[in-house]
Amino acid sequence: MDLINKIEAQINEADCPFYVLDMAQVKANYNRFYSALTSHYKQAKIAYSYKTNYMPHLCETYHKLGAWAEVVSMMEYQIALKNGVNPTEILYNGPAKKFREIEMALRNQSVVHIDHLKEWEWIKTFAVNNPEVLLRLALRLNFKLSDQNASRFGLSLENGDLNTVANEISAIKNATVVGLHCHFTTKDRSVKSYRERVKKLIVVAKNLKISNLEYVDVGGGFFSEMPEMLENQFSADIPTLEEYGTALSEEMKMGFPNGGPLLVVEPGAALSANTMQFYCKIWEIKNLHHAPVAICTGSKYNIKPTLHNLQMPYKVVHLNEGQSFYKIAVAGYTCKEDDVLIYEYSGPLAEGDYLVFQNIGAYSLVLKPPFIEADFPVFAVEEENITLVKRRQTFEDVLSTYL
Repeated sequence: MDLINKIEAQINEADCPFYVLDMAQVKANYNRFYSALTSHYKQAKIAYSYKTNYMPHLCETYHKLGAWAEVVSMMEYQIALKNGVNPTEILYNGPAKKFREIEMALRNQSVVHIDHLKEWEWIKTFAVNNPEVLLRLALRLNFKLSDQNASRFGLSLENGDLNTVANEISAIKNATVVGLHCHFTTKDRSVKSYRERVKKLIVVAKNLKISNLEYVDVGGGFFSEMPEMLENQFSADIPTLEEYGTALSEEMKMGFPNGGPLLVVEPGAALSANTMQFYCKIWEIKNLHHAPVAICTGSKYNIKPTLHNLQMPYKVVHLNEGQSFYKIAVAGYTCKEDDVLIYEYSGPLAEGDYLVFQNIGAYSLVLKPPFIEADFPVFAVEEENITLVKRRQTFEDVLSTYL
């Protein structure tokens, strides 16, 4: 209640939904994961995945704690630069990088992860035409994990593309392979799959005999830690950050017992998902013929813009005396029939009560469309301080790119 009152006093709109960023959780997640990564193998680095949530206040905090930036577009690359990231600490990923974007990153001494042969042909031409520019490159590997279908990312180990590119790079004086990388999305995101990734990267690193290898990068895709209500909806066990980090650290120690390259991970949701909450209000309770339905001032696009079928964990902050309901649906502000935030709520509920949705720090801001409503403000909470870090979007903001 104190938090709600303080934020409402700032926005002067009792009906305005808002997000809350928990800065203590932001720092705790980073420190826990980093400690686990270095538990057996001391050389580790976190490269935060910008696509998950590129809010500057969040990213800048991770960078102050020591994180690199992992980006997959020039937009994200430029956001990282504006956040003060040294270009040498930006890993440029993605399957559809354009030549001019690659050129900019190479000239800035950022590491470009080569995803396919077309990219390599561009880079090779640039290297030959610009012998004074030292190119820092990484090979993105495509191979099959035992518990996953084939991935679409990276250079194939099986058809020889990887070896072809590696051999051609070794013949170019101003190009160096500094990293090996892979990216997978497995259904259960198991610790086993991450052990398998790092083992394969180590084998390839040794087979290629890369003399200046700086890091092996197992990508992202880690589960975030989550409330029990959400965790119970998954069939797989949810590993902790410590379980992920310790497993990777152990494999690196076994692969490089006398020390070796950096172990790099690219977490997004694992660091950010449980750092944000979304607050909205019960606006109206309609007594329809077939059943009552509650309407709130948020929408499913605010809490799960990927439109998955999971029920996001929530709590109700009761501000008024309410009627008791049994399995009432809570719908959003849009005109979509399927805009439902809670399918079955049982308990007291009244107009003006707050709904607080948890675990919405991943993708909620970057994927939320300007559909019917512009986006809502974000307040960062740190100890007793409440700071507006993203203002409410206006219709002028939405229309600013239209001519």
